[in-house]
Amino acid sequence: MTWLAPWMLAGAAAAAAVAVALHLIAWDRPQPSPLPTSRFVPDPREVPAARRTQLVDIALLLLRVLTILLIGAAFARPVLTPTRRGVARIVLLDQSRAVANPAEARDSASAWRRDRDPLITFDSGGTARGSISAALIVAVRAVEATRARPESSEIVLVTPLLAEEVDAATTSVRATWAGSLRLVRVKGQARDSASPRARVETRGTGDDPVIAAARLLPALHNRARIVRGAVTAADSGFASAGGTLLHWPRLMQGARIDAALISAQSVVIARFERPASAMASAMASAMASVRGETVVRWTDGATAAVERAHGAGCVRTILVGVPEGDAVLRPRFLTLLGELVGPCGTRADPSPALDSVEHALGQRPAQGKLYSHADLANAIPLAPWLFAAAVMTVLAEVFVRRRR
Repeated sequence: MTWLAPWMLAGAAAAAAVAVALHLIAWDRPQPSPLPTSRFVPDPREVPAARRTQLVDIALLLLRVLTILLIGAAFARPVLTPTRRGVARIVLLDQSRAVANPAEARDSASAWRRDRDPLITFDSGGTARGSISAALIVAVRAVEATRARPESSEIVLVTPLLAEEVDAATTSVRATWAGSLRLVRVKGQARDSASPRARVETRGTGDDPVIAAARLLPALHNRARIVRGAVTAADSGFASAGGTLLHWPRLMQGARIDAALISAQSVVIARFERPASAMASAMASAMASVRGETVVRWTDGATAAVERAHGAGCVRTILVGVPEGDAVLRPRFLTLLGELVGPCGTRADPSPALDSVEHALGQRPAQGKLYSHADLANAIPLAPWLFAAAVMTVLAEVFVRRRR
């Protein structure tokens, strides 16, 4: 049996205690008697009301306390959930480009999978970027479809858990799942030994805000270069050799507006410079000529940055003015800039996820017991029966009072 509002039981217990206290401090009044003849008139002393020294009307007291407790228990919303045997298990298998050996990952999943345990593969194909958040959502829905309780369920996640597979929603999605999550790490894509961890290359003036923000970025496992002017033949060769070329030209006399830029993993709200309507059409034509994939958008859906393959690397073109003030030094903008100088869309980022993410995935949420929608949909409510029992105790109290 499960209590959906257990705090109401404490309120009912307090109300029952008040009823007992009122019963104990009640005062008895003398019973009225007919007036006798004058010679038998008693002493005209006033007989005061006497305080009760012993417990009387025990049956009435018990009925009143029982009525209060039944009503409180009904408001606590007890339900009976069907019992289930064993522990439900969902096996999540990562088949994205982050996995170094898909066959090894499948063997690991088979080792943890029992008979009739569902197996869910996500981001299969070997070229797609994995999403742990989307996989967890699918797994939670699959557990609810089996009508299993979260506290008796387990999700086994077989993944290398690379940084590119984790986003800002991963820990939040994990917090909604009250069951256990077992993380099985497999080998991920190895780093390219020919391109060790290095800082972002920049080409621009020293007082440029984008260049200043790039100096705050951590070292990368891929080769990246930011160009604030015109792209040269050397820059094109850098991209052809496998580097990420971020072309962010200086803008133009556009209007500055409070807007937001939306990428795959970040949202930046600041006062950006956006082209005026006359310039917007020319920029749209320029964007169309690039023939790349949109990587950053405005809130109205308009393209703000595109990526196109160039040899073994890529070129990302940003046609947005740099926000004014210190917005370029804030964490959200640095996250966006780090995403723009990251590996190209066709290449995996071999960086492992932070240890804090791994700890959050394996730790159960601390907000108390949660219940799945399947549990609540199949539960049998007991509140109507408790209210009916409370009505019966009230009628019994009326009957006892009349018999006195």
